[in-house]
Amino acid sequence: MMKMDDASRRRAIGYAWPQLVDFLDQYPEWVLRKARELLPPRDLSRIEDVANPKEKVSLVLDVFRTAAEANPPAFKDFVQSACMEFNLPMELEITFMSISAENGSTAQEQEFEEAAVPSASTSARFERRRPWSSPSAKHNCKASKQQRLGMQPFSAIALFHSAERYRQLVIQRMLQRYRTSGPFQDQLSSFSQTFINLVIHHRKTLKLKRRMEKGVKEEHTCLHDMEEHGNATMRLSDLFDSVQMETTKVILLLGRPGMGKTRLMHKICQQWAEGALPQFRLIFLFEFRQLNLIKRKLTLQELFFGFVLQPDSCPDAVFEQLQEDARHILVIFDGLDEFVENIELSYPPCVPSPDRVNPLSTAELFAGLCNGKLLSGCTVLVTTRPKIIPESLLKASTLLAEIWGFDREKVEEYAGYYFRHHSEKEQALTYLKNNGKLLSMCYIPALCNIVCICLEYLLQNAGSNQLPQTVTEFYIQMLSTTICTHQDKEAHLGQHQEALLGLCEWAFKGLEQKKMLFYAGEVPEQVKDFACQHSLLLTFEVKTSSGQTQAGYTFVHFILQEFLAALFLLTSQSVDGNCLKEKFFLRSKWTLKKGPKEPFTANCHVFLSGLSSKECRGFLVSLSGQSETWIRERQTIVLEVLKKLAVAHLTGPKIVELCHCVYETQDLELAQHVGKRLNFTFQFRNFRLMPLDIMALAFVINSSTHLVRLDFVGCSMELDYLDVLGSCENIQNLSFRSRKCGDEFAATLSKSLPKMKCLTTFRLTGGNITISGLEHLMGAFPNCQQLEDINLQDNKLKGQDMVKLTEIFPTMNKLKKIEKNTILIYFTNHSRRDPRSKGVKIKEEETIPHARSLILHLQDCHLDPRWAKPLADVLRSCPHFSEIDLSDNTLGDAGCNQLMKTVPKLSISGTLRLNNNQLTHKSLFRLLNTMALCPNIVTLKARSLGLRLLQTAQTLQSQHQRSGSQEKRILTKEIANSIYHRTATLTFISKDALGATHSRNFSWHEKPSSHDGEQVMDTPRKICFTDNELRDAGNVKKLCLALKQCNGVSEIDLSNNSLGDLGVLKVAQLLPDLKALRSITLDGNHLSLDGVFRLVEYFSSLKHMTSMQLSLGRNQRVHLTFGGEISLEHQGETCEPAVGGRCFRSLCFSLTDCNMGLDDIDRLFRILITCSELGEINLCGNMLKDQEMEQLLAFLPHLKSLKLLCITEKSFSPKCLLFLISSLHLCERICEVEVR
Repeated sequence: MMKMDDASRRRAIGYAWPQLVDFLDQYPEWVLRKARELLPPRDLSRIEDVANPKEKVSLVLDVFRTAAEANPPAFKDFVQSACMEFNLPMELEITFMSISAENGSTAQEQEFEEAAVPSASTSARFERRRPWSSPSAKHNCKASKQQRLGMQPFSAIALFHSAERYRQLVIQRMLQRYRTSGPFQDQLSSFSQTFINLVIHHRKTLKLKRRMEKGVKEEHTCLHDMEEHGNATMRLSDLFDSVQMETTKVILLLGRPGMGKTRLMHKICQQWAEGALPQFRLIFLFEFRQLNLIKRKLTLQELFFGFVLQPDSCPDAVFEQLQEDARHILVIFDGLDEFVENIELSYPPCVPSPDRVNPLSTAELFAGLCNGKLLSGCTVLVTTRPKIIPESLLKASTLLAEIWGFDREKVEEYAGYYFRHHSEKEQALTYLKNNGKLLSMCYIPALCNIVCICLEYLLQNAGSNQLPQTVTEFYIQMLSTTICTHQDKEAHLGQHQEALLGLCEWAFKGLEQKKMLFYAGEVPEQVKDFACQHSLLLTFEVKTSSGQTQAGYTFVHFILQEFLAALFLLTSQSVDGNCLKEKFFLRSKWTLKKGPKEPFTANCHVFLSGLSSKECRGFLVSLSGQSETWIRERQTIVLEVLKKLAVAHLTGPKIVELCHCVYETQDLELAQHVGKRLNFTFQFRNFRLMPLDIMALAFVINSSTHLVRLDFVGCSMELDYLDVLGSCENIQNLSFRSRKCGDEFAATLSKSLPKMKCLTTFRLTGGNITISGLEHLMGAFPNCQQLEDINLQDNKLKGQDMVKLTEIFPTMNKLKKIEKNTILIYFTNHSRRDPRSKGVKIKEEETIPHARSLILHLQDCHLDPRWAKPLADVLRSCPHFSEIDLSDNTLGDAGCNQLMKTVPKLSISGTLRLNNNQLTHKSLFRLLNTMALCPNIVTLKARSLGLRLLQTAQTLQSQHQRSGSQEKRILTKEIANSIYHRTATLTFISKDALGATHSRNFSWHEKPSSHDGEQVMDTPRKICFTDNELRDAGNVKKLCLALKQCNGVSEIDLSNNSLGDLGVLKVAQLLPDLKALRSITLDGNHLSLDGVFRLVEYFSSLKHMTSMQLSLGRNQRVHLTFGGEISLEHQGETCEPAVGGRCFRSLCFSLTDCNMGLDDIDRLFRILITCSELGEINLCGNMLKDQEMEQLLAFLPHLKSLKLLCITEKSFSPKCLLFLISSLHLCERICEVEVR
């Protein structure tokens, strides 16, 4: 072993000493005790007087640090004691043991050399480290370490150097392998600089997990939720900065296909090998496409060493070191979506946790590492497509991030490096910048490379055609360019037809078998030679299940394998039409209920769609050797499948996926069909739209002139591609809602809005727009001449900003509504002389001004009683309102009273809402009084949920009568809030209906003229006063007093007010005073049978009653209607005849669902025989027995006007039937008896 020189020794101590100090600060007693044992008194004299323990320990450690030079034996004893008695971090312990060993003898050095290569049996005895609790409690640990160090004085050092040699071998292997990867093998540094700048965003794990738990199948798979990403992108090192070394840390990195996940993993390995990421001493990279080949069970040591790199000596000792130093190990698993096994990360209680000795399956090893059961404390980095995420991976401690690919800047940077040695560099960059379609594809790194290849060919061959328009066409040109360089393409393609078709078939079989990597023996020799010659396959070493190394092959990218598989489906005679339909993977993803939820492929259906375009027909004919008719028939099959997939109510991700397929076909007729089937409505929720997504969506929208609605909620998109929406002139309704829509978004969007010639509705809500963004929008709005509705709710706009917005009103001809927060401004039709119509030639008679009609919404604006009077003053001064909404404030009874004083002076036609304003019964009675004073109030709705909440409270009380204080608090809160959930709405009649003769201060007490009165009576007035729990006699009295004043009301509903028998009777006694009343409802007021009879007795004395419906069933019913002015009928008074000799009144009486006995029948009918014009009686569901039926029939001769008696029961006894038959003799007026 090479001995350390003094300089190296000092540097090692300087590097490690601060770490030792941080560790020993926790154990001051041990430090002071060692100081008394090892340091001379003169060194301790200057610290004895220090009182602060922390300061004293710090001074002692400084003395030991100085002793490294002044007193080496004391320093050596101190650090060796620390190493043996504490569980120091392994690298720290090794460092100090190496330093202290420098004073050893030559014999010791020889012993070290022999110990540097320990046997497996010796290294296997190394025990796992245990946490240190206290010096006195660690006798066993100390003895164990002394035994290890005593038997092998330098075994720890040997272990360290064995592990270090393995680390250096891994570094050399990674440098050798990953420095030569990528498209620029001779330009490594250039490629590296472009690649590491992938756009990576952080993601919130718990929110995603909640979505998955709710079963949201479509939306949870789209993980580009703008609401959950930060403003800044993450750097590569940021993925590991938050790693906590105490426990296993899982990093889940998501990315769509082609985003560069695998390249990024290679880059991490390369950077680490070059000295970056110093927090990791070792990195192990596993690709699931290789792990798929492993069929046998392995130990963790076999996985690490057998499938990454085998140590050159003592593997057991090296693995022991990995176990000891797990917190500095990074294990990467790339391509979880490519893994064919099922992964279960949780272990049932009956299943033992995995260990590092017993062989396990690959899935179990992966799960054990992620759960911390294996190599506890390490960091595990997993990459996958967004749609393949085991739910159990989404723990609170999991760091979730996502690769977004390139942005515009990265595309230009990539292309700049690609073309940097070409004379056409500037031309290529200009081509990309000015072609939105090309640029949109380049945001996906894999496609960016394809585009650059095709662009290079175009620039170098002046006679070549223009660049392709679709992704499929780009892959066709890339394939043709790669195979047919410098030769006639069709002729050269014919030479390789057999090999290329074989490659396509092999690619398709790989998809079917879910394989991306193949052993050499699995690839046909002709196919292998052809594909490797034209760089369509990559070859590298792979490990077999037995651990042997052999050559493996994979496509340069999985997307290429998908493209070739699609080629096979459309060109192979072995695939008939039915099979082609079945293999259209988009259909299987959407409609099949059995099998895997997610196909192995993500792009094959897109390529199938693209290959069905007319532009690809010639290539397919040339490749397949079939006729054009045969190819056209197969293309038609794919197009028909796409038509059937277009149905209404598709989720946002499905719409985007379908639009991609349609865009690839470039078929305008298909695009029009899809738009029509989607009702020209496109709604997107909580996912990121790539530039290529926007281009595909615009293609479908622009295929038709039909007006379109676009709605984006929580979606992010590249600002540069908002201009693509501007190309869609037929957008009628455009809506954005996202917290990330700020001023920059508004500024960019404002450039596109004027291009949407049909835009009538624009909403930009829930964002962070300030006055700066508003100014950009205000500059665009006047150029949107069709705009009618603007909504800017829930942004960061202040009151003065709203005033600023009014500056655009005169310039917008058709604007009808602007909404900001809870303030709404509506515009009615304006005069032709309005400044907004300046310069328009009009007729003189068209200049008559129209009245303004204002709509005011002040919902949830924190208005309390203090604001009631100022608000009332403002309302009184306004010319006319068609709607006022003051709901969800805290005006209370005082505020309501103040507003009701103003109501008679308001000019309003429409509704005044005071819902949920903490109103009590006092305010509700005040509303009734106001209706009595104001004839232009036609409807009053006063409804509380109090009764229902009380019933809920009683249910809770019965269920939790023995429960603790928490349930009681919940119950109390429910009851306390019951008075706050009220509907309080007044509806006013329009001015035209009320008549110009009525003044604004009209009162019913003023006794209007008959003409006016008739006009008011012609407009029905209604009171709906329900669910208000008027149990108290005082409340009932107030209700009756208020109703008595409302003598112009035609309809009253007092249901569910808990009035009881007395309360209902008191209300009934008011009816003669309500001359205009035509209907009254008293349902659900807890009537008894006695109360029913008292009501019937009273109602029988009222004139002009047309129907009386009573029911005591589960839902009590009391409903009366009148055919004329209500009055009391005096004894002996007869009904006035109507036209044609018919009586004005013909009463229909119904009493149902009452369990009546013999006495009840007698009492009821003694009352009914006093009703001289009773025409119909309905007694359904009253459970009448034989005696009751006999008694009932005995009264029939006394009912002179009765025309129909209906009795419905489940069955009638024979005796009862005899009674019915005998009634024919009892009453001569009976003409028919029907029993059904």
